Amino acid sequence: MNVMDDHRLRDVIGRMVAESPDAVALEDLDHPLLGIDGRRSARVTPWVLAAGAAILIGGVVLAALVLSFTAAPTPTAQLPTAVGSPAPATLDQFDEVVRVAVAGLVDGPGFEALQTSFIDGHLVSAVWLDSRRNGDFVAIQRSDVDVMETAWWLLGEAPPPDSGLTRTVATIRVGETVFTATTEADGSAPWRTESRPDYPRGTTAIEMALLSDRYPELAIPDGADLTRQDLVGGGEVWAVETSFDGHMSVLRWFVDAAGGLVAHQGDLTDSSGQMGAENRIPVDSWVIVFTPVEDPAPIAAPDAEVFDVDTFELPEDFPIRG
Repeated sequence: MNVMDDHRLRDVIGRMVAESPDAVALEDLDHPLLGIDGRRSARVTPWVLAAGAAILIGGVVLAALVLSFTAAPTPTAQLPTAVGSPAPATLDQFDEVVRVAVAGLVDGPGFEALQTSFIDGHLVSAVWLDSRRNGDFVAIQRSDVDVMETAWWLLGEAPPPDSGLTRTVATIRVGETVFTATTEADGSAPWRTESRPDYPRGTTAIEMALLSDRYPELAIPDGADLTRQDLVGGGEVWAVETSFDGHMSVLRWFVDAAGGLVAHQGDLTDSSGQMGAENRIPVDSWVIVFTPVEDPAPIAAPDAEVFDVDTFELPEDFPIRG
């Protein structure tokens, strides 16, 4: 890229950010762009995340930009440690262990989940989810504006210096009513209300971890490599690895010695792809840690007109603070 092209690209990105649309909806964060509809027995690709977006500015579609990177490993300090070597596994074995563990979590009284998502190893967002068996939940998503909205990945650079700017999105589902609020520049966030009987339990990455039937394209494709490996202290990590169109995706489910789902990890590596048709953020890795709640209180509708994050007890280790 010559100096003139670089200047033009930076100018376009600057205008793109200035004219950017509203924040990504909570349930759309980490949403996979590449997925082929069909039945489980004829699956082509599962959870591959697209690497960018076509940008429409002034009637010009910039669809020729190409993002190419090798994702940095997802931070693993919060994940159980594997020992020994992975052993081949079958789909039936996966169903007997992983799907049973997922069902135990979803069918229990409730659970909490802490999800962290990354772009090329840089933390872009964190989500705290408090879910109930009946489908009600509270989800608080906080994103780093510098990592999420400056389109640094288009230039092959690192994010700009941390300015401390964050965006918080709150979503509460009670029955068929969904309440959402997004912080504005002055910190205020009025609640919006709509009827959504089909609203999912949380972000798409969490739906993926829970093998939801809502996303049939997440079924394990033919030709995928399934393995299992022992964990320190008991339990197993189950991995599904598959490739499609130059992408390699690896998903892991960590199941403890008692058969409970404790964590989920997803990585997209060796990614090289042309900009897709949707304006999405190229999240390439995430970690979700689950905690069952045995006797949870019912989820209540917000009791004020303006959202205040301090009314929610976020985990002490929530990584993005406002």
